[in-house]
Amino acid sequence: MHTHPKSQIQLKRKRPRVTLFGDLLHPLQSKFLFFFLISSYFKNGEATSSSKGASKRMLQSTKYSTPPFSFLRKCQSYKCAVASGASFISSTPTRTTQLSSRQKQHYLSLSSTATNESPPNNNNNSYSIKSVCAPMVGQSDLAFRLLCRSYDVKLTYTQMIHCTNFMRDETFRANHLDIYSPNHLIKDEELVESQQFAIQGLEQQRQQFLKEEAEKGVCCYDEKGPVMIQLAGHNPETILSTAQHILHRTSHNPNVVGFDLNLGCPQGIARKGNYGSFLSDTDPKLVCDILSTLRNNLPSEVKVSAKIRLPEIPTEENIANRIKALIQGGGVNMVAVHGRTRRENKTLVRECSWDAIRYAVQVAKQIDETVPIIANGGIEYASDVAKALDYTNADGIMSSEGLLENPGIFLHGAQDDGDMTPRDIFDRQMKYVRDYLHYATLYPPLPGSLGKKGGSFNVVRGHLFKMLYRYLEEHPDLRNELGDSKMRRILDVQESVVDELQKRYDELGDDEEKWRSLKSSDLKSSWYRRHRDAIKLVHSRDSSVSSSNVFLGGGGGEQVISVEEKKRLMKERIQKMKKARKKKEIRSSAEGDEDAGVTSSVGTKEKTAVI
Repeated sequence: MHTHPKSQIQLKRKRPRVTLFGDLLHPLQSKFLFFFLISSYFKNGEATSSSKGASKRMLQSTKYSTPPFSFLRKCQSYKCAVASGASFISSTPTRTTQLSSRQKQHYLSLSSTATNESPPNNNNNSYSIKSVCAPMVGQSDLAFRLLCRSYDVKLTYTQMIHCTNFMRDETFRANHLDIYSPNHLIKDEELVESQQFAIQGLEQQRQQFLKEEAEKGVCCYDEKGPVMIQLAGHNPETILSTAQHILHRTSHNPNVVGFDLNLGCPQGIARKGNYGSFLSDTDPKLVCDILSTLRNNLPSEVKVSAKIRLPEIPTEENIANRIKALIQGGGVNMVAVHGRTRRENKTLVRECSWDAIRYAVQVAKQIDETVPIIANGGIEYASDVAKALDYTNADGIMSSEGLLENPGIFLHGAQDDGDMTPRDIFDRQMKYVRDYLHYATLYPPLPGSLGKKGGSFNVVRGHLFKMLYRYLEEHPDLRNELGDSKMRRILDVQESVVDELQKRYDELGDDEEKWRSLKSSDLKSSWYRRHRDAIKLVHSRDSSVSSSNVFLGGGGGEQVISVEEKKRLMKERIQKMKKARKKKEIRSSAEGDEDAGVTSSVGTKEKTAVI
């Protein structure tokens, strides 16, 4: 029988919760500890202080090292133990049993030598993970994850789960965690109000879809691969309780392979909540406490990872210290490195520093070569995937913004936009939209925090804005209609926006000259490029480092932008935005658009917290 590496476990807590007759300690150790405490009590009359000291010494003596993460694995026997009624709200690990043939299908490896397109087969129980869909608030819904998997994404993340809210409110849990048991048919009556609102008028079509899937032998719910659940917070106990609660709720799902700590979110709300990149930059010791608490209290089969950004001052020393702290201090099994600092966000975005990621990979491999490092950032086109892998030596590539606009960016053989005709790009984007709406009808997105009634459709709306961005900019009336708060149903957006947009561009036929004359045919009109015009964006890769050893966006060879230069660029950016706004207002009034406030609301809808 395959057992847990150690039945003992070290609890790094201010007040260790140790029970004499539990199974945290070996029976002989329990007897020894019991005898020691009783003798201390009668000898000194200070049972409390003696028990604390003895517990601490005993736990330290039984410390075990975290198993190296050469694979992502979920032991089904552990899941079965949870399903049979075992309680995991305590810190007690569960002993595992031998893997069955089905469990071996979820024995996944990250290998720098394997290829992304190599699928699992009957003779090999592992396959490489080169393509990763990043966790994104309000955008990492089940429908989008399934869409990305259909285009060769191997590993996905759920959206961020705020641990304090999750443990405090059942409604919050129901609105954020979209992990279900395999073969579970999500009936209409099980959907929350917002989901039911989103699929109004499509109930019969949805049931027909589910019936067709069942006839094909496809189970009603299946992630079709490993999924990580991302957590956010700053309290180790709360984060651990959340992870244990989720493990219990997902006990029948073998695809849930671990938990990721959000150390990369640059949004203002992360500053208020003391999590994300703000926590990483301001309190690295607390970060290690959180990660080690997860690692030491969760079964070894459940992986612990961290998604980070570059330090505020991305020097070699700072990057090395951060990676060392995560692996040695936190005991993580995987690290995803976003090659930008928390200040390089939205309008201040710079080119991703692949040099910094490459250095992070180098440091990590010197510490523990079995810990995979995932490179995140700078993936605009399909060809960038291979370039990033080759340049950074990372074990895999994670995409966020690029994937939101082009879910097929990891597809083997996918072409770059520059190698496609404008008509082909349009057809590709429309296929993405229709495929996503299909998945969203089967699995309406959970509303999250986007609204009790319209939250589910707001997730759909956000995806459509990004996939159709360049075309909606050419047709502001359809953009405004999509942004109208009164639109809350998938059926409505299908008929009045998607079908209408298809009709308008079909009128161009195959006239290549007409297509190339459109603004949407300009490669710079993409959603990925919306904030990047003010900065020179080229993938400048220089292995040399500046004299101060500071890694800058686009490669270490670029020059530092002075404060005065930044102010000048920002002023130019503001002026361009003002001019563009005036042009849109003039155009809208000429077209008879009476709703002048819709345009600004559309901009708000486009915002996505990429973490």
